[in-house]
Amino acid sequence: VDEILTTVLDLLQSRFGLLSCSVIMLGGDGIIKVRHQRGLSQEFTRKLRLKPTEPSFVAKAMSLMKTVVIDDAEKEPDPIIGEELIQEQILSYIHLPLIISGKAVGVLNVSARTKFFFTEEKVYALTALAEYLAIAMRNAQLYEQMEEFNHRLEAEVAATTKELTQTNMRLISRVRQLHVLYDLAIATSTRLDLEEVLLIVMDKMKELLEVERAGFFLFNSQTNKLILQKHSCALTPEQVSRVQFALDVPSAFTRVFLEKENMVIDSKNISQFNLGGLEAMFTLSSLM
Repeated sequence: VDEILTTVLDLLQSRFGLLSCSVIMLGGDGIIKVRHQRGLSQEFTRKLRLKPTEPSFVAKAMSLMKTVVIDDAEKEPDPIIGEELIQEQILSYIHLPLIISGKAVGVLNVSARTKFFFTEEKVYALTALAEYLAIAMRNAQLYEQMEEFNHRLEAEVAATTKELTQTNMRLISRVRQLHVLYDLAIATSTRLDLEEVLLIVMDKMKELLEVERAGFFLFNSQTNKLILQKHSCALTPEQVSRVQFALDVPSAFTRVFLEKENMVIDSKNISQFNLGGLEAMFTLSSLM
């Protein structure tokens, strides 16, 4: 929109030899002010702040949606900014309403340094130009709205795609987990040997959790100890025979067994637990 406005103003000033021209519009704050101009002083542009209810010729052109032509600014001063217009050396001017969707959103103002500058032919030409400008502004607004809608749609599609991808990954992971658990149930249901069952469960657990090591501690009621039964650790038989935890000696393993609660051990809290010399097995994290 701004590019269209500046192009039209440049064309007006060069073709008609005008003192000044401007596009005055109603802002989002409800105040009428200059949006773009050629030939007006910065002080006048800055001070021009009108309310739609004030009896200015600008507000009149907008409210009635009719062209207002002032042939002699000295004899017919604007009720609000008459003195300021004379200070700008404006002796005649015209306000042409910019009508978009049946509503005046502003005016195209064209000013001259001589009185009775705006002949019937000039008014006709400027009216056609104002109508063209309003149409161009409306098209530009529609284009900007479409661009904004496209950007918003792209963002929503990207967010939805990301969410669907994450959901799909979770579903794939869940299906994989269920498949492993199904295989585990089938494999263990046909076996009676405890060590064989533990070995199958340990392998499936490693696959399901994607861990490097796994093992089972079984409670021996005769010795009142937890004994490492099956494992995937790099331990010699002699080392395995020493991996035992008496229930009356505090350790992470006996705590899980007695309290019947899961425990997560990782690099942040490993120093808080007695692991009976098995700290090397917990380089990342373990769930017991």
